[in-house]
Amino acid sequence: MFSSTRLPVAGGADTWHKAPPERSRHMVVLRGTSFWKVELLDAVTGAPLPVASIEAALHAVIKGTPPTRADSPPSLAALTTADRDTWAAARTKLMAHSAANVSSLGCIDDALFHLSLDEVDLGCHDGADPSAGEPIEAAVRLALCGDTRLAPRWFDKHTRISREAADGMGFDRHLFALRGLAASRGGAPEPALFTDPTYAAVSGNELSTSTLTAPTTLVLSGFGPVHPQGYGVSYQLPQESLRFCTSAYKPRSARRFNEELARALGTVQALLDASGTGAGVQARL
Repeated sequence: MFSSTRLPVAGGADTWHKAPPERSRHMVVLRGTSFWKVELLDAVTGAPLPVASIEAALHAVIKGTPPTRADSPPSLAALTTADRDTWAAARTKLMAHSAANVSSLGCIDDALFHLSLDEVDLGCHDGADPSAGEPIEAAVRLALCGDTRLAPRWFDKHTRISREAADGMGFDRHLFALRGLAASRGGAPEPALFTDPTYAAVSGNELSTSTLTAPTTLVLSGFGPVHPQGYGVSYQLPQESLRFCTSAYKPRSARRFNEELARALGTVQALLDASGTGAGVQARL
């Protein structure tokens, strides 16, 4: 997630770029049509810079960015909305134009992350009536970086895909049926889709999980692995506990998996306790 990005390649798949730690000590701030580099880590020790220093840098970005006007040049970021071949060609042309462009794009690619600062201020300190609905609604839409009328689509599609998968209508079942149909024809070579390494990777579910959503008094339940190198995990979420039953083929160790799982859950519990939100938290499925 951090210090990484996808670089476009014309006529092919994107390449994954992972910046080395010594080059990734900053974030890139987008303000208007401008890009700003803001240092976050000390160049010598690698320790985080003081919050006051970062805050001052952000204020400088806001103050130093000219307001966007109708005749302002389009932002470089707009190129990323094009199809990948177009973006790849534009990026290549930009880099060939000057060494400064190469350096600037490298800075953007190597950033720990990007921060987008909106130009519109919808606060009420300017005398606006805080009870007015339109500014509040606009602020909510702006906070989501877009039109929130699209939000139900995000959740609806996620829910629909989950339900389809639970009903045996996931894409993997569809591809499994197509592969069986192709094999039943006999003599014909297997379609290239099913010999592609990507299909093999997608089909190899190394972590296969299942849960019982209804209230149950079962103490143990089982769910087997579906991959020779994988794990099967059955889990339950009672009111005040978490239950996991893990299985694996040798030489994989279900015991070791459970130890690491318990350690991870302990880390999450410590974070919740430290933030004061651990007490009273209930499982939601």
